[in-house]
Amino acid sequence: MAQRKHYFAYGESMNVNRLKKWLSQRGGRPDGIVSAQRAVLKGWSLVFNVRREVPWKAGVANLEKDPNGTVEGVLLEVDNAAESLVQQKEGPGWKRVQVDVVGDKEKSYGGVQTFVAAQPEAGKTHAPAKAYMEILLEAAKAFEFGAEYLKKLEGVKVAE
Repeated sequence: MAQRKHYFAYGESMNVNRLKKWLSQRGGRPDGIVSAQRAVLKGWSLVFNVRREVPWKAGVANLEKDPNGTVEGVLLEVDNAAESLVQQKEGPGWKRVQVDVVGDKEKSYGGVQTFVAAQPEAGKTHAPAKAYMEILLEAAKAFEFGAEYLKKLEGVKVAE
């Protein structure tokens, strides 16, 4: 059996159907994503302090340490091949960090991999593209994020 790892997605990779399609387009197997569930990350906040030119030409989601923060996202269980492709998707401007999240039925998962910007622009906000936020909102609704968090996502000001 292939080794599996957990990956916490909080940006566009939360949209599992899009992620599977992306994997397929790069020679990966969509079933490399073994499972997906809603998860909560405490001690961090969702920010848009990174601009990604390709493909968005706008801001993208990032994590920032915040003792009072909470981020809702998707906990993916992936095989080694899918993990390698996810790393490629994030690109060289992102670094891997380990976090602890709480998933379905309040189950805790330690040492979960996620990515944060290697050089965020602290204190600066880059409005995300409308299409980017629609991807996040589609995933948030599919995984039944909390009403308060959904409202927060819906309130993010998008680029014109």
